[in-house]
Amino acid sequence: MYIIQYVFYRIFYADYILFPAIYIINHGINRSGFSAASRQWNKIATFKAITILKDSQITTNTVGDKIKKYRLISNLSQRKLAKLTKTSKTRIYSFEYNKLCPKLELLNKMAEIFKIDAKQFMDDYLLFIYNPNYKNFFIELKAKNDWTYRDIKNILGFSLSNYLTWQKGIKISKINYIKLRNALFKLKIYDMKKYIIY
Repeated sequence: MYIIQYVFYRIFYADYILFPAIYIINHGINRSGFSAASRQWNKIATFKAITILKDSQITTNTVGDKIKKYRLISNLSQRKLAKLTKTSKTRIYSFEYNKLCPKLELLNKMAEIFKIDAKQFMDDYLLFIYNPNYKNFFIELKAKNDWTYRDIKNILGFSLSNYLTWQKGIKISKINYIKLRNALFKLKIYDMKKYIIY
């Protein structure tokens, strides 16, 4: 944090304070010329700040963070990425701010554009739901523990209708995934990592 503050201090001190001061000393006070020069150097200072932060300071904890990181590294705007992936700028924005979760087909398109493996976008949740053997997890979980659907409701807290849809391959929501993962971790009876693809 202190490094970031120092970098910004050096950038903005040099480009917003020091340069205008040198300009006044060398050219005298000419408000129109001074303003024009300041605007030009403000643009340079802003560009420097963006460039410095571009690669090293973008957090990549979430799927949205990762999409944004690779988009910026590739020098693409949200609008340009939307055009390349045949979706809307609003959806790209929603992905980057984790308001929507991109489908596997779209992640594969982005991966092709950025020339990376689609798994590099994914957190444990996406790695789990996009596993080709996803539905087998729920079938095996029930069978291995000799549970009835009543047991599933009482032990894990999920309704019969929910569990049956997951067994059929319908994707579990992230909220329910976290709930399930935490319940299984607490019970120490099943390893979900087996069903996370790497």
